[in-house]
Amino acid sequence: MTVDQAQKLIDLLLSAYPEVHPREETFPTYVRFLVDLEYSAVEEAIEELISVSTQMPTIASIRRRVMEEELELPTPAEAWVAINDSQRSEELHELAKEARELLGGSWAIRTSDKPTVTRAQYFKVFEELRDRALHQANRRSRKGRSIGSARG
Repeated sequence: MTVDQAQKLIDLLLSAYPEVHPREETFPTYVRFLVDLEYSAVEEAIEELISVSTQMPTIASIRRRVMEEELELPTPAEAWVAINDSQRSEELHELAKEARELLGGSWAIRTSDKPTVTRAQYFKVFEELRDRALHQANRRSRKGRSIGSARG
């Protein structure tokens, strides 16, 4: 996105939170850390965050929302349901598969004598993998590379 486009989105953000009195360096800082992203993705993230946030979203929350959408990451609950649905095994997200394998595979999960504990462990492992993927995508984007390239 261009600097002008980024400034337009920050204007929108600031107008949605009139109680915020940004410091002089706030505006250029938001622009600096959002300009590497696609305009439409940031616009969508900002509009969504404005509709649900009572406080002005941080740069990190905007970037995270963009990365989540770009990578099409399921939530831990969505991944858990998917790995336990035999009819969805072919459409599993790579992170869901990786988390499943780290817990010993489908058989180990299905035959666990403590399913609640297994579910909690899966959620924790999946969330760690998800955070790693988001951080890697963020790093790639800040270095000028495509977010979706070299996923994982």
